[in-house]
Amino acid sequence: MSCPDKSLQVLPFSGDAAAWNRIVASLPGTAPEQSWEWAAAGEEFGWQTERLLFQREGQVLGAASVQLRKKWGQSTCLISRGPLLDYSNLETLLAVLSALKNYYRHAIFIKINPRIEASPEILDAFNASSYTPSPDLDLYKETLEIDLAKSEEELYRKMRAQFRNGINTERKRIEVRSCTASEFLPDFKTLHRRLCAEKHLSGVPLNYFERFAKHLEPAGILLMRGAFQDGILRSGILLLKWHSSLLFKWGATDRSPGTSAYASQVLHWDTMLWAKSAGLRYYDLGGFDEQHSPGVAQFKRGFGGTLKKFVGEFDSVNKPMIYSFYRMLH
Repeated sequence: MSCPDKSLQVLPFSGDAAAWNRIVASLPGTAPEQSWEWAAAGEEFGWQTERLLFQREGQVLGAASVQLRKKWGQSTCLISRGPLLDYSNLETLLAVLSALKNYYRHAIFIKINPRIEASPEILDAFNASSYTPSPDLDLYKETLEIDLAKSEEELYRKMRAQFRNGINTERKRIEVRSCTASEFLPDFKTLHRRLCAEKHLSGVPLNYFERFAKHLEPAGILLMRGAFQDGILRSGILLLKWHSSLLFKWGATDRSPGTSAYASQVLHWDTMLWAKSAGLRYYDLGGFDEQHSPGVAQFKRGFGGTLKKFVGEFDSVNKPMIYSFYRMLH
């Protein structure tokens, strides 16, 4: 399909999952949310997927896994952690942003939230292409990232002293292991429901985690690890393994009287060492928000990661009146 930059081609992808994931993994800002399997899981919740390549003179410059939701003859577009391309190449960035807006010109809006750090030049390119900061955030703008290239001693010393002491005290009575979805999810869901009730959070749809596991676990993208005390799951985490990183996605911990107060710390520490031994470079603590989740932010700071700030979420609105109504409903 043509776009204002006549040299840039927008081509629907026609290959298989392995080919798509190879392309996605090779591009700057790569993220598991742009994988084939993530989109397949989204389809379980009613999304439709379109995969696009951006090419110039036969060279792939970018890619986007676009999730569409259609209702009442209208559609919305979400490009979770994309589009993927070299954002430092402003010519290509402007061309891709324009191409997306043209390709989905009949949609109410297009939401993008790439995993790239902000710069004045990138923000200017978004503004020039009519992509404005989204008032509704789907994904975090900041995270804490732990560099696993450091030695085990360095990683240990980076942690808060309280965490180190708690881990030393509790690790002998806590068993940490990787689990399959069938053995992990029933007990994890119980912990997660309890957590949501305690913090007055909205729950997740029926079989939410099972639907992600169905597609992501066989591909080796979704991993599940648990901390067990006396054979009972006391803390559990779901992680996304992608490229050189391990991303903490969901977690829940038992706070009942008599359970280990440091099960979660032991679990994360053991998982960091596991990821390091597996040759991964980064452990991403999956978001950091001191304003809205100060307690969680304080907990994550205890592991000594480096703060990374992303550019954020942007909407390109094609139908302003319907967009305003859509936001009122959501």
